[in-house]
Parts: sequence; structure tokens; C-alpha cells
Amino acid sequence: ARPEDLEIVHAPGAGTFALADPRVVNFGAYKRLVGRHADLGDVEVRVPKAFALDGRPVYVRFIHARAFAGDGGGLAG
Repeated sequence: ARPEDLEIVHAPGAGTFALADPRVVNFGAYKRLVGRHADLGDVEVRVPKAFALDGRPVYVRFIHARAFAGDGGGLAG
């Protein structure tokens, strides 16, 4: 998933999941929240410049879904 495919939510609910070890990374014009999920691995979420962690658990959900199909064999030559 791309960072813009997820959003932060304030409480757990349908379709949300918690991030472990969340931290905010500043990219100049924007910030990203980076954390881990047991099944998904590293997860990044684009957040507003004003976003700050406040010690509470962080929950996210997908706002866009992307699907990919293929046989996994790579590009044919």
C-alpha cells in the first residue's frame, strides 16, 4: 500500500488496525507516520504537518484499495 492509501483514525473500529512502534518522519513538505503490523510488515501513512504522536495507540485504515493480478513470473521478453 502507498502512504496515501491509508488514514489515521482516533479509535479502533471496523476495518482499522493498530500500528506497533509508531514514529513520525519529517519529509520537509509533509510527514509520514511509520509503524509495524504483524501481518503487513512496515506500514507508512501520510499525515498532516501538524500531526504529532500523543502516547495513545495509533489506528489506521485503508481508504483506497489496489489489486494486482499476475502469475508472478515477471515481464515477458
